[in-house]
Amino acid sequence: MARKRRKSLTEKLQWIGMGLLAFLIIFILIAKDSAIGGLLFFLSPVILIVAFIGWRIFRKLQAKQQIRDRQAKVLQSGIREIDVMQGVEFEEFLAVLFESLGYHVETTPASGDFGADLILSDGHNRIAVQAKRYSQTVSVSAVQEAHSGKTHYKANEAWVVTNQDFSKAAYDLAASTGVRLINRDKLIDLISETRQKQAN
Repeated sequence: MARKRRKSLTEKLQWIGMGLLAFLIIFILIAKDSAIGGLLFFLSPVILIVAFIGWRIFRKLQAKQQIRDRQAKVLQSGIREIDVMQGVEFEEFLAVLFESLGYHVETTPASGDFGADLILSDGHNRIAVQAKRYSQTVSVSAVQEAHSGKTHYKANEAWVVTNQDFSKAAYDLAASTGVRLINRDKLIDLISETRQKQAN
């Protein structure tokens, strides 16, 4: 409902702005023979340029607000919502989550990602992240993919993030290769940390 009200207000502002501009143009054309009209007619190119620049700034601010609204909505997702996400949606969720935790996030190509879905950086470390939105235990292959992604993207670390848990073989290989595993419980902790930051 709030989104509909915001959209309605934005549309009203757009129509008001266009109406005022149209009124100004008509006034200039009608009253151009008067002193004030003549001045406005002379200044009309400047007025139109300023109006255009103002409109562009308004549109950019509107687009930024839409992005912030989208990020806020994504971060409101709980673990139950994550469990029914598609793979791409889960990657998008993690991108917003890690951005909220202070990381710069890059996404890799949807196909041919070479073992990493996201690349995180914090100014010191570069981290290859493999995202696994599963309905079952994540196997050792995810650790292998993340480890290869670390090499390919020249990262310092490799992580695998899932909404489930990992197999014993996955934990064993992660321990020997240095891959960090973020399972369901740890993911919930990260979500809680992000919400606490938002609350503060």
